[in-house]
Amino acid sequence: MTMQDTPDTTKKMSAEDCWARLQANNLGRLVLTDGNFVDVLPVLYGVADHEIYLRTTRGDRFSAVVMSRRVSFEIDEELENGIRSVIVQGVAHWLPPEMTPPLVHTFGLRHYESGHLMQWVRIVPRKVYGREYPLLPAQGEGYFPYN
Repeated sequence: MTMQDTPDTTKKMSAEDCWARLQANNLGRLVLTDGNFVDVLPVLYGVADHEIYLRTTRGDRFSAVVMSRRVSFEIDEELENGIRSVIVQGVAHWLPPEMTPPLVHTFGLRHYESGHLMQWVRIVPRKVYGREYPLLPAQGEGYFPYN
């Protein structure tokens, strides 16, 4: 079976459905680049007014937010017979420390003790999209549909 023989059964999600899924979750992945390397980091997050807020400590990996500010953010969900993926491409902004207390109460994110000063980042989306992908049935040992 070739890729041309496989029907495209992916379902594009509406922007409203994407935001509903983003609001229903609180664990995602932030994708950063410093121009040389790409990092993918798990983060706890919350959504308000179609913007994503996440909590982190300043460090080497997150210095890419300061450098390029362009980021991608993704969540995945397992479905009964497939997977769902929502991706946000946007611009990240460090938030001033005085914004932290209201955000903590708004999102109710679990706090972890790291010994570092926590910092909030806001992602202002430029593009939001999602798809649902069906899982292909297993066809026996060594089967991969796109050979």
